[in-house]
Formats: sequence, C-alpha cells, structure tokens
Amino acid sequence: AVKGTDPSIAEECGTDIKTAAERGLKLLVMLSFVFPAHFLHEDVLNRLTTLLELDDDSVAPHILAALTFLGKYRPLSEACPALFPKLITLCKAYAEVGTPKQAKNAVRCLFVNVPTQRGAIFTEILETLKATLTPHSEHYRTAIVTLGHIAHNLPDNFPVHIKNIVSRKIVKELLVREGGGGPNAPTGQWCSEEELPEETRCKLEGLKCMARWLLGLKKDELSAQKTFRMLNAFIVHKGDLLQQNQLSSAEMAHLRLAAGAAMLKICEQKGVGDQFTAEQFYNLSHLMIDEVPEVREAFAAKLHKGLSKGIPNKCLPLDFMGMYALAGREPERRIR
Repeated sequence: AVKGTDPSIAEECGTDIKTAAERGLKLLVMLSFVFPAHFLHEDVLNRLTTLLELDDDSVAPHILAALTFLGKYRPLSEACPALFPKLITLCKAYAEVGTPKQAKNAVRCLFVNVPTQRGAIFTEILETLKATLTPHSEHYRTAIVTLGHIAHNLPDNFPVHIKNIVSRKIVKELLVREGGGGPNAPTGQWCSEEELPEETRCKLEGLKCMARWLLGLKKDELSAQKTFRMLNAFIVHKGDLLQQNQLSSAEMAHLRLAAGAAMLKICEQKGVGDQFTAEQFYNLSHLMIDEVPEVREAFAAKLHKGLSKGIPNKCLPLDFMGMYALAGREPERRIR
C-alpha cells in the first residue's frame, strides 16, 4: 500500500490506498516501539530502508521514526553492518536537503544508530549547513530544524561552534531581522501554519531551535537568561518583536504562541528553566487569555502536556498550574 502498487489491502479495509498507507506506516512505528527485536533481521531492515527511497515526502518520517525505536533497542550499526552505509547516506541527505519533518527524524535516527561515528557524521552535516543556513537557500527551514536537533542531541560535541551559529544565524540573521507581512500574508487573525509566509515559518522554527539548544545545554544560565528575555519580548509585543507594524495579525499570533511554547519547553529542564523570572511568568500567562481563540487553545494544550509528562522529574514546575486560574475567564465553552 505504501508503494502504491497493491490496492487490494485498501479495498479490503474499505478505504483509499493513501489512507491505508498512512495507517500502515503508523502501525509500523508503533510495532517498532513495542516489538523492536522482531524487526532486527536483514530482510526486514532492507525493506524498511527501501521505503526511504520513495518519492512520497510523507513516508520517510515514519520509517525513520521506526528505525529510531529499533536503534534505541540495539544500534543498527551493530545489528546490520552491511546495510548501514546506505542508511547513513540516506539520513544525511534528509538532514541536509529533505523536508523539516524528514530532517528532524533523520537526525534522531543517526544519533541512536551510530554511537561510535556520531562526531564524524554530524561534523559533515554541520559543514553542509554553512551553505544552507541562509535566507537565500531553498533548504533554509530544513537547515534550522537540523541545527536545533543536533544541538539538542549532541550538546557536548560542538558547544562553541553551535553557540556561535545560534547567536549569528538564528538570532541576528533571522529572529531580530525585519521581514514578514507583504502581499502573501494571511488577512485574518489566524491561519494554518502552511498559509504563513516562508520567512515567518522559518522564524517559528528558529524559536524552536533555540529551545532545543538550551534543553541540550541544561546548565548554561547566562544563555538561558538572554533567551528568556528575547522570548518574553515576543510575547510582550504581541509577536511583533521589532514593532515595525509589518506583520499580519495571524503571523503575530503564531510568533507569540511559538515563543510561549518555547518558554514552556525550556522550563521543563532544571538549570536553564530556573532562570525564568516572576515577571516573565506573568507575561507568559497572558497567552491563556489571548485575543485569538486558537492561541489560547494551543497554549493550554502545551501547558497541559508539559505538566503531565514524566512526573515528577521531567515535567513543568507545579507553579505553572496557577495559569489554569485564568481559564475561568475563557469565553468559549469548548476550550474551557
């Protein structure tokens, strides 16, 4: 069904072949998580790797996620050495010129499956990012995602190098740069992320990249303080950091939501999360009563997720439960 050559499975399930393929991929990911040992056979791994070569952009993220779960059970460099050079080549290609989702899963897949070659492989990928981590590159957004996940997974391998890239390429050349708006900007107060201008979508990924970088560092208090100040400014200025009045309402809504989500993510980590001030906490809480319903709903969902994960060591501090008090003012019954 995934290859699109056998519609009989879809017909048997009473659905179209695209839906059947998507469900099959999700099932593969779940099975690789629950029964990883059953996948560690050369013929099975060969079939999975072959699926990575399909043109459909939606296939690779699922297969890479499955291979990541297998690698957590046993690195594929040990389980199937003959296959691994091909997998490295495919993952590097996805991390460098794939879609953002492909890049994210490719970095994770490489990280768990090449414990002895991480330094060399990710050094090569970082060298490639020098060319693509620029607004003029068609792979700019992918490069931002790749950088964030490398920084998160390998904080001790390239600390100075990545800090310099984040400071120069993400903060100075992306987040505090004029841009956005224009004739292609959405007109309403909210839209789907796909409808946003590409530059604004890159800024959203830049905010996530900074959060991942800090989560990897864990204890860099000075960087955490600077990052919190910038994220706080996004929220205080309603998403328009430079106050140029060039951004549409929908772009501003997405940017302040992304800044708030990044703050929540960082606060889950002791050390960097402890640099969060009372004033910043107060400003962040305003997203619970934001003028845009979609922002309120998405932020509340992020808050709930952060409070409920990995109790007691990996979740948000219990102070954040206080934000739910503002939900009493929620005008929409469904969200309340």
